[in-house]
Amino acid sequence: MRSLFASVSSLITGRRQAYLVPAMAVLCGIALTVLLLDFAGVPSAMTRLLTGARFELLEREPTGKIVIVDIDAQSLADVGVWPWPRRLYGDLIDRLVEDGAEQIALDIDFSTVSTTEDDAAFASAMERANGIVSLAMFRQKSHRSAARDGEMMVNRPIDRFLDVSWPVVVSVPIEADSRVWRNYWGEVIDGIPELSLSAFLGDASGPTDGNFWIDYSIDPSRLTTVSFTDVLNGTFPKDTFRGKKVVVGASAQELRDLFPVPVYGILPGSVIQSIAGESVLQNRALSMTGRDLLLALALVLAFPLIFAIDTNWKKRLAGLVAISAGLELAGLMIQSRYPVILQTGPAQVALILAGLHLVLKQIGFHQFLLRIARAQTQNSRRMLGQVFDDSFDAIVVMNAHREVVAASRAAIGMFPAGLKPGVMASDYLPAEMVEGAVAVLDQKGPAAAKPEMKTVRLNDKSGEPRMIEFIATGSSHLDISDEGVSEQSAVSLASLTCRDVTEERLANEKLAYLAKFEPLTGLLNRNSFVDGIAEHLLPMNLQQRPCILAIFSVRDLDRITASLGFSYTDRLRKKIARQLTGFLNANDLAASIGDDSFGCLAWVDDTAAAPGEFAARLRDAVATGYDIGGNRIPVTVNVGYTVAIGEIEDPNTLLRQARNALSRAQTGLASEIVGFDKNMEDGVNRRQKLEVELARALERNEMHVLYQPQVDLATGEMIGVEALMRWKHSELGMISPIEFISIAEESGRIIELGAWVLEQAMRDAATWTRPLRLAVNVSAVQLTRSDLPAAVKSALTKTGFAADRLDLEVTESLFIDESIDLKKPIAKLRKLGCSLAMDDFGTGYSGLGYILRFPFAKIKIDRSFVANMEKDRANIAIVKAVVDMAEAFGMTVVAEGIETIEHQKMLLDLGCTVGQGYYYSRPVPASEIANLLKMAA
Repeated sequence: MRSLFASVSSLITGRRQAYLVPAMAVLCGIALTVLLLDFAGVPSAMTRLLTGARFELLEREPTGKIVIVDIDAQSLADVGVWPWPRRLYGDLIDRLVEDGAEQIALDIDFSTVSTTEDDAAFASAMERANGIVSLAMFRQKSHRSAARDGEMMVNRPIDRFLDVSWPVVVSVPIEADSRVWRNYWGEVIDGIPELSLSAFLGDASGPTDGNFWIDYSIDPSRLTTVSFTDVLNGTFPKDTFRGKKVVVGASAQELRDLFPVPVYGILPGSVIQSIAGESVLQNRALSMTGRDLLLALALVLAFPLIFAIDTNWKKRLAGLVAISAGLELAGLMIQSRYPVILQTGPAQVALILAGLHLVLKQIGFHQFLLRIARAQTQNSRRMLGQVFDDSFDAIVVMNAHREVVAASRAAIGMFPAGLKPGVMASDYLPAEMVEGAVAVLDQKGPAAAKPEMKTVRLNDKSGEPRMIEFIATGSSHLDISDEGVSEQSAVSLASLTCRDVTEERLANEKLAYLAKFEPLTGLLNRNSFVDGIAEHLLPMNLQQRPCILAIFSVRDLDRITASLGFSYTDRLRKKIARQLTGFLNANDLAASIGDDSFGCLAWVDDTAAAPGEFAARLRDAVATGYDIGGNRIPVTVNVGYTVAIGEIEDPNTLLRQARNALSRAQTGLASEIVGFDKNMEDGVNRRQKLEVELARALERNEMHVLYQPQVDLATGEMIGVEALMRWKHSELGMISPIEFISIAEESGRIIELGAWVLEQAMRDAATWTRPLRLAVNVSAVQLTRSDLPAAVKSALTKTGFAADRLDLEVTESLFIDESIDLKKPIAKLRKLGCSLAMDDFGTGYSGLGYILRFPFAKIKIDRSFVANMEKDRANIAIVKAVVDMAEAFGMTVVAEGIETIEHQKMLLDLGCTVGQGYYYSRPVPASEIANLLKMAA
């Protein structure tokens, strides 16, 4: 370096002083360029880049005086709601104070009120903390101002909280690169200077104006962090917070308190505030300096290297690199020892410009551009070659001599072994492909045909047939020879782009099949069935003979599934489908309508009896026993049908008619067949009307409750009542429960109606002079699709009715599906003090295992057994067996449907003690029950 300066000195004083002016001009140009780039923020961006690199090289430990309480994703999941009830923050403060926290700062917005109770609990906790709690305040853009107005508003804690806490500013400045590099010492808000949270954490004193650079060499991962819910639950080491400054903030992504920062990518606001506080605590609140001085120094040091034109340019360039490295080394050393950032960005930009000047001057500007162009060309060739070789499609390039010029890796794998540049294409490629390529090579000029996609079949290397889709396109390139380039140097090429579409074609065929057929049975699905019906119902076809559309359903398929499993049900449906297709003629249609329903469309003779006879033969064909996995499964079906003749019918209308007929068949005996008639439309319309009206029945006070007494069979004394819901419509009159209960269950209205009946019945029973037991029917829908225990508890609370007088009656059908968890809701009901009764015992589910699993207190014998006791001794045996079983299990038996004194005597003889029926009383209003009790008294 000393010899270099001596050389420069001799140049200045010697005959080559003429080079001094150009060197000075270059130096001035560099300085001016740096100033111009400063307007675009380039030097500042360079400074930030270099500062971030220094942060990565300098690692510092936190002091350990700051602890973060983190509102993390697990805390949100544990609490389950946001915003949290503010009493939780109060509980947190109490926990922290109890553990000895010195200061508590909450980086959370408390600028709005919540519930009175929660706000009071939070304020009380802060008051108990005796002034060690600080709450966040910050500026943000007003929602009422336009984006261009720039009007800001201050979010500060509500006055109730400010009376018992200190405000701290949590706003942070965002730099041009959208990252947080600095923090404020404080802000003047409404004329009052307020400390920032980081200054508060660092025990800073003095002016609150200005800002400082945060020292990101302090590792945030080493900050002590405790989850919010761990603090609430007390699951943290004792004395974690003793004597510490605690920052409460959120890292959960849902709360969006996240900011980009240097070195660490994205950090929560609470962590940024803690690092800034650590910077103040460690006297590492950085200031940036030396911009102009370092720029001048760089220019001075670079001047001899620019001026010394006799020195090798690479050495001069190395000298610039040495100056750049020296500046950064000095910056790193100073930043490591002092809270100072050397602003070396402008100086480094100047050195880069000086180096660029040396390079351009040495190789010349045009040569520089040429090298760039060559490098770009080489990169493009390399990239295109890689794209060609790695292409998903197989590509083969062929010349006019039918030689392979190039083949991609996919092409080599697709076609026979040996395919490579230089071989004859016809030896390895299918003839159709070679002919397509030749056709493209023969086409010249603008009249060339548009490339056409074609498909060829070939066997792969394992002998499996494959379908290859290909397209041939033409191109040309100039052949550069020793004589140069001329028009005759153009070489024509054909490119074959190929793709194996075997799997795609098979998938499309499968999708086409699935779009038309049900995959399990192979029958038409419902949409294809509708399309097929439309094709069959052409005028010429209907003029020849009538067409029958029949739908049949397999009875108790759900029970078969519950007993044997889904695999047996699937195999059963397959066999039924084969039986159905075997029964029909070739031109008839067969379809799967649903899980338990099948449909068919067939031609029948033009006689009145022909449709019914066809339906009977259809039933007999599919209603038989099926052997599946060693089990003999008997199948019974219901059939509904409709007939199209003489005129075109809408397929959906026919389907609806057949479905209505099937619904009517399903309400009758096993294997019943029903043909559609116009009266069924009226039934469907009535059902739809009732479903609509049922939604407003409670509003119109159309629902009421009747009560049927339950008596002691020995004395005739009334000991309880059963509540029965009734609906009296303002226009339609009395609606049977058999009719509207099923509608309510299907629509879900039974949940609302059931809750109303519970409350109304308890309210009525609470007014009677004697404490009668109250039995209320509970639907399976209430127990499985709603919170029945909550509804019962609400009714008990509102009415004051005693829970130990309440019997909730359920039917056996509820226990068919063993996958439903009934133990939890029943256990909750028992915990309330209610009793459980089995209604209509003996008419539903045949298994008795549930009697042992569930705590039934009563069994109600269905009226059908009582009514036939006089005629059928089998019914007497059944009643006797039920009474004996109930006695063994300590349960009470209630007999329904007692209509004669003979019924009463027979039941007493069999050991039954409680009953109800028309012999004693029909269902009556609550007022008549009250009168009966008064008369009895």
